[in-house]
Formats: sequence, C-alpha cells, structure tokens
Amino acid sequence: MLKPTIGDLVGNISRSLRAGVLEELPEGGARRQLKAALHALDRVERCWKELGQMLFEDHRDIVATLRDMLAGLETEGIVVPESFHPRLRAAADEVPDPARSRHFLAAQIDAHEDLQALLLEIDPWLRGLIKERAELESYLEDLGLLYRRMVARELAAMKGDDFTAEELDQLMRATGADRPEE
Repeated sequence: MLKPTIGDLVGNISRSLRAGVLEELPEGGARRQLKAALHALDRVERCWKELGQMLFEDHRDIVATLRDMLAGLETEGIVVPESFHPRLRAAADEVPDPARSRHFLAAQIDAHEDLQALLLEIDPWLRGLIKERAELESYLEDLGLLYRRMVARELAAMKGDDFTAEELDQLMRATGADRPEE
C-alpha cells in the first residue's frame, strides 16, 4: 500500500487548512464554508480505513434481511412486487471480490447504492401494506432493526471503538428514528 493513504492525505490537508487558512479568515460565509469542508474532510479521514468493511457488512446484512423478509411475506400470502426479487438476486451477486477487482471500493459503493435504492422502494411499500394488514408489523420492525445496524456500523466507523449499541438506542429514541412513520 502506498503511504500516505487517502485517509492520511485528507487528514493532513484538513490540519493544514485548519492551522493556516481558517485562522486567517474573518467571521462570515467563507469561514463557515471552510469549517463545513473541514468537518467533511475529518469525517473521511476517520472512516477511510473502515469504509470497505462497513459497506461489505451492510451489503450482506441488507441482502439477508430483505431475502428473509420477502420470503416471510410471501408465506403470509403477500404478492411481492415483481421487480424486487430480480434486483435482490442481482445485488446478492454484486458482492465484489477484492482478489478479482481492481476497482473493489468503487464496486462496493455501486452495489451498496443499488441496495439502498431497493430499500427506498421496499420501505414505503411495506409501510403501506402494514396499514392494510397490521399483523405484518413485525416485518417493519425487522426493517427498523436493519436500519439500526446500518447506522451503528456507520457511527462505529466514524467514531471508533467507543461507540456502543446503548448510545445508538438513545440517539434513535431522541430523534424519533425508532418509531414507524404515521
């Protein structure tokens, strides 16, 4: 691996801008924009080493959760929209192999975006379904647990080992993210 890594480079740029440029800028719009950019650079530096693993774990988790959920709904007699299964199968096959791909991280990001797009379709469909059949609420709970695990992985990558599931639970309650939409 080449040194400095992307994370190292981003961190060095952030520290240099913070020490040299930020101090020279007067209060105002340009200073606020630079602070926002520095925050983004710091975030990239913190998560750079963890990003690939986080995407890989998210991918496996999303595919497994959606497979189980859709199969369970079908056993309940629910007709799942035609487009969901082929897209889920394609996403499952998209898990990039680092030994075969020169563009492993880009492939992981593309696969993750495809799964996120599928989630954005399944979530409102499921919420609408539950309005008609309240006994299917457990599937929405499963989706909520998936979202929590995804957020926990991202926060752990951003913050490091100090993050606990208890802190996530508090955050989810405080923001209302643990409650289904009305």
